[in-house]
Amino acid sequence: MTYLMQQFLEDDRYVDISKTKEVIEKSFNRPIYITSGVQEILLDTEEEGQSYSGRLRDMLARAKPEITRMQRERDHFGVFCFLFAELITEQPSKKRIIVRLLISLNPSVGFLLMLPGESQDICYRR
Repeated sequence: MTYLMQQFLEDDRYVDISKTKEVIEKSFNRPIYITSGVQEILLDTEEEGQSYSGRLRDMLARAKPEITRMQRERDHFGVFCFLFAELITEQPSKKRIIVRLLISLNPSVGFLLMLPGESQDICYRR
């Protein structure tokens, strides 16, 4: 792990989810990190009555095909959309929160899942 990556983890800008059961279940072959923004959204959905573990599992299931594509094509960036929450509103319909997430691959560090506005913070030095 690079020094800069270690600093981002210590500053709570990135969260290492590599050893969670949800990541282990999906058999990713590299470490997986999420940004603090993604972590915050996952925690917010928990307040809406959805479990953190369940939403993380769903997010990783949506990310897996894009990560597989990235590895196959040796691509360092990917994009996928994820339905973070369906909230019951006062109207008869539900409010859907769909978020576009970016994936960055640094071969010496692993995968980073982030919100589009966080992409300028990519830790990409070796």
